[in-house]
Amino acid sequence: MKLRTFTFAALVVSTFSLAAQRSVILRCESDGGMRECRFDGPADVDLSRQISKSACVEGRSWGVNGNRIWVDRGCRADFTITQRGYRGGGGGGRETILCESADGHREFCRADTSNGVRLERQLSRTDCVEGRNWGFNNNGIWVDNGCRAEFTLGRRGGGGGYRRDQNRAEMITCESDYDHTHRCSIDLRGGSVRLSRQLSRTDCIYNRTWGYNNREIWVSNGCRAEFEVGR
Repeated sequence: MKLRTFTFAALVVSTFSLAAQRSVILRCESDGGMRECRFDGPADVDLSRQISKSACVEGRSWGVNGNRIWVDRGCRADFTITQRGYRGGGGGGRETILCESADGHREFCRADTSNGVRLERQLSRTDCVEGRNWGFNNNGIWVDNGCRAEFTLGRRGGGGGYRRDQNRAEMITCESDYDHTHRCSIDLRGGSVRLSRQLSRTDCIYNRTWGYNNREIWVSNGCRAEFEVGR
């Protein structure tokens, strides 16, 4: 099968579908600054051919965030996008989703988690520990602090789902490094946030060194802590 090549020059590009073919070649180019190239996932991404003089190094000058490839520092390359379908059989099967924290940043991958989520395969050197650097809520899966992994969603219809307490709280670690303000995305929607455990020597004081709104928790001035997000 002949692979098609797409060239993207804008920061935000239109999403294209992989439904009609198993693999495509996506060209993504940085002119020295950050560029993002979107694709219709879930899919596996591999660097196929570097076309720039600047080195394309995963995690440094290119990477994947959800359904976006990002390139930086002059990296220009062709990437192979391979469609990922459903794994398992019967009853609609189980869907496997790739969710990656690039450069240690928090990433949220939207998914139907109504039947639970299981970590299927860790891809990062960083250990993926539920409640510490990965977890999920009603709208998807989140990863943080370098966790990269494949997650399997519970089977739709009938049995085979993973046990999930719909009312359980989500534990999130949010850390201010070098006294900078850091923001951790959440989906609160009428719930509340409680500081569960302080990890830093610096005191974490509500509305002074930490706080929250419906979309994020913020920490500053060296506050590092685990927060309980509940509905």
